[in-house]
Amino acid sequence: LVIFAFFTFIVGLAVTTLVVEDRPITHYDEDHRIRKSYLFFDEKFSGSTTIDFVIKGPDGSLKNPENLKSIDAFIEEYSGTSDEVSAPLSAILYLKKANQILHDGKPEFYKIPDDQATIAQLFFLLESNDNFSSFINQDYTSMRIHSRIKALGSRVGRISHNRIKAVIPKHIKSPLTAVSTGANVVWMNMEHYITRALIRSFAATLFLVTLIMAVLLRSFKWGLISMIPNVIPVVFNFGLMGVTGATLNLVTLMIASIAIGIAVDDTIHMTVHVKRGIAKGLSMDEALRKTFDEVGIAVITTSVILSLGFFTLTLSNFNPARQFGFFTGVTVLFALLSDLFLLPALLKLFEKSLTKKKKTKEDYALAG
Repeated sequence: LVIFAFFTFIVGLAVTTLVVEDRPITHYDEDHRIRKSYLFFDEKFSGSTTIDFVIKGPDGSLKNPENLKSIDAFIEEYSGTSDEVSAPLSAILYLKKANQILHDGKPEFYKIPDDQATIAQLFFLLESNDNFSSFINQDYTSMRIHSRIKALGSRVGRISHNRIKAVIPKHIKSPLTAVSTGANVVWMNMEHYITRALIRSFAATLFLVTLIMAVLLRSFKWGLISMIPNVIPVVFNFGLMGVTGATLNLVTLMIASIAIGIAVDDTIHMTVHVKRGIAKGLSMDEALRKTFDEVGIAVITTSVILSLGFFTLTLSNFNPARQFGFFTGVTVLFALLSDLFLLPALLKLFEKSLTKKKKTKEDYALAG
């Protein structure tokens, strides 16, 4: 009990080092063609994914010089917030370039005109350009600012994204509003929601399995105690991930729920046999010996076979599959150790409470 308590405390500290992050590029080995393709696009095309900001306002508001200049100031500032984000493309660039061309290409005219009539005229000329039309809608109420971004992890990408979003309130003011979108933002939001859902599902799994164990064993005490050897392996799994530098992602987050579902099978076999032995009048020591004699070999065999089955996934060239196989296999083995050593120790520790029989009417009559 002391060894398990100390060990759980140590790995519990390692759990605090875990981070939630998923970087698709790291799913593949360094020499894999998919990873090389990501890096090629990052280097040659300023990023392999996209991030967009959509500026919205009332009808015609994006022809107003002051509004356009505030958007331009936002673009100028946010383009320097991160080296991982490319120079933004927008209708502002077309407008400034068109104004420069109308003034014989003089550099000082590469700017937004000061009067709305000139802006409206330039926009009218630019409407025939398909590329320009992809950055602003026909009634000039919505403008898209487009950038490419390198294949960052979700955590680093979120930091860069938040740094850019912090610039918005400085320049984009009423009646204009700004929202962020794009493949990179969609990925980060998807991971965030799925992560929260998986954490909730793990908590629900833990609660339901505990409840089922209590019903099966017809005792809340037995159910609660029997769940301890199943929770500690999950803590060990997350601690091991923290030590090895693995991150919580869409794959590794599933390990906890799966591991509990697998590990609880052995716990059920052992606790049911122990409880039956006690019901037949055996002492806790005798019931434990009888349980190890009858189901000990079966529990060990099934756990080893299950772990070996998961370990075969470590041969994959897809890193999430390798991590899933390795950490699930290790968790199953640690759950086996918990069932063989921790569960009997807990049952012995709470022996009086677990084996205490309820007094019947006859007992009360005899006592009286």
